[in-house]
Amino acid sequence: MLVTDVAGPFPMDLHSCQYMLTLRDHTSTYIWCDMLSTQAVVPHKVISWVEHIENTLGRYPKQIRLDNAPEYTGTLRKLLKPILGLRLLASGLYLQPHPEFQSKKCPLQKLYGVEPDPNALYPFGAKAIV
Repeated sequence: MLVTDVAGPFPMDLHSCQYMLTLRDHTSTYIWCDMLSTQAVVPHKVISWVEHIENTLGRYPKQIRLDNAPEYTGTLRKLLKPILGLRLLASGLYLQPHPEFQSKKCPLQKLYGVEPDPNALYPFGAKAIV
C-alpha cells in the first residue's frame, strides 16, 4: 500500500518550487519526496514512482491511499485506470500498516537488494559517525 500527500504552497525556493509531494510504501517503509513547482505535475510524478516500484519489484502496488485533493481526483485516476488491480482509496487519515504486511527487511534490502552498511551511511550527503 502506498500513501501520498501534497504539502504547500510554501515560499518559492531557488528552483521555483512551492509544493512537496511525499509517497510512502508501507511494505518497505521507503519514502520518496520531491519538490514541485505546481500541483499540476503531481499525477505524473506519482505515476513515475508507481512505474519505478513496478520496475524494481516486478509488480504494481495493490492500492494507493490519498485524500480528495483536486490533483488526485481527476487526472491521477484517469492515468492509473490502465493499471489493472490498482485501487485508489480516498482517506484523510493516517493508517498504521498491518503487522502481517510489514517487512523484516529495511527499504534498501526490500527494494534494491542492497545490504545496509553502517560504515557507508551518508545522510544528507555527509558521512555519519555511528
